[in-house]
Amino acid sequence: MKKNHLILAALLLSASASHAALIAHYDFSDGTLLDNETGNASYDLTQSTVNGTGITLNGDGFSAHFDSSAGPNYLTAPLGGDAGSSYTVSMWFKATSATPLGNSSIMSTTATNDWQLEHNGEVQAVVRNGGTIGDGANTQLTAGSWYHAVMLTDGTDATLYISKEGGSLTSIETVTGAIGMDNLLIGVNRADNLTWEGDYANIAIYGEALGTAALQTVFNAGPAAIPEP
Repeated sequence: MKKNHLILAALLLSASASHAALIAHYDFSDGTLLDNETGNASYDLTQSTVNGTGITLNGDGFSAHFDSSAGPNYLTAPLGGDAGSSYTVSMWFKATSATPLGNSSIMSTTATNDWQLEHNGEVQAVVRNGGTIGDGANTQLTAGSWYHAVMLTDGTDATLYISKEGGSLTSIETVTGAIGMDNLLIGVNRADNLTWEGDYANIAIYGEALGTAALQTVFNAGPAAIPEP
C-alpha cells in the first residue's frame, strides 16, 4: 500500500460517533487487483475469467478497467456474515457507456435477499423479493465521468446514493426492508452474465451504516483517495 495516500481513517473517526468498521478495501493503485488492503486475506478477491482476462489496471495508477466485450469477467470476495445486517458498500465507477445493454451491473451480492446495482433505462438497485431502490428517479450517468455509488443498510432501511464527482452527495431513495450481503460481485450482475463496462476504483465495505458526515468525507476525497484501515 502506498504510504503517501490520503489517510481517511482519522477523518472518518471525527465524522462519526465511532470509527467506521472497515471490513474490506480494494485499492488498485498498488498494482494488484486481488488483495484486501485491510490485511485480512480471508477477504481477498478472486477473478472469474470466462473469455480472456477482461479486467486490466489503468495507467492512471488507481483504477481498473472492466471490459464487457471480453465476457462477464468479474472480481468476487467471500465476505460471509461479517457484513451483518448493517453495512455500507462504497465504490467509484466511470461508465464507458451510459446506456449499456440489458441489466448490466456495476456490482451485486449473493444472499437470501441480495441486490444488484444495475442499468435498466436508469440506475437502480434491484433487491430480490424487496423491490427496486431508485426506480422512477430517472437517475442517469454521463459516460466518462466518475460517480460515487453507495448502498447501505442499518438492518431496517436501505439507501442508495449516486453522486457525481465534483457535485454533491446525492441520496436517490431510502426504502424499508433488510437487504442481505454475502459474496460481493464487482463488475457483474447476480446472474454472472452482464458487466457494465467502465473503470472501477476505491471499493470499500464497512460493517456499519455510515452516517451522512462520514459518507461526505469519503465522497469529498474522490476516486483516487485511499481510505486506509
